[in-house]
Amino acid sequence: MHLDWWTLGLQTINLLVLLWLLGRFLFQPMARIVAQRQQAAAKLLGDAEAERAKAAEALAGTQRERGALESQKRQLIKEAQAEAEATRTAIVGAARKEAHRIEEDAKNASTHLRAQAAEQVEHDASRLATEIAARLLQGPAKQIPLTGFLGGFENALASLPAEVRERIGLQGKPLTVSLSRTPSPDDREALLAALTRALGREVEFDTVVDPELIGGLALETDMAAIENSLRSDLSHVLDGLDDHDRH
Repeated sequence: MHLDWWTLGLQTINLLVLLWLLGRFLFQPMARIVAQRQQAAAKLLGDAEAERAKAAEALAGTQRERGALESQKRQLIKEAQAEAEATRTAIVGAARKEAHRIEEDAKNASTHLRAQAAEQVEHDASRLATEIAARLLQGPAKQIPLTGFLGGFENALASLPAEVRERIGLQGKPLTVSLSRTPSPDDREALLAALTRALGREVEFDTVVDPELIGGLALETDMAAIENSLRSDLSHVLDGLDDHDRH
């Protein structure tokens, strides 16, 4: 086998030139590009790591803040619950006291109302009995002469203070004496005598009929009012019954 060393040398030179050209124009730029890419990737990784660290720190801060807020919220809720419980206890206590007071007031009011009702019933019964007695006395009273009432009337008039008696009948007009029925001449004479003895002087008087007196007479002036009649007697009886019922 014959080797053409000249050709082999040229081929070797061509190969070396090709390798140099490849190294200079392909491999070196590719190496620089790869290095740049590696640097960019490393920078991106570094930036990403920094951002991740920042994000982790921010997350940790957020978690710490959230934890603080949760703790604060729990504390506020606890305080609110305590305040609400205290308020509820106070309201319940006040409500119980008010309910007890209302219950006591209701009991007292009920007792008072029952007493009032019983007193009113007793008063009405006494008044009704008095009215019935007054009606029953209408007939018999007509049989009682005026002189039967003049004694008490004269004594009541004479017992008035002297300065009051001195002014009765001095107003320039006759006295008005109410009678349960129309007086007879003897009744008028007896009445004049009683007025004269009680007042110490003779006075003029007129008479009017008042059936409500049932029996008896009454005198009313600016200074005094005197009555001696079955109506006043029944009124005293009714007052006595009411006083007895109250005690």
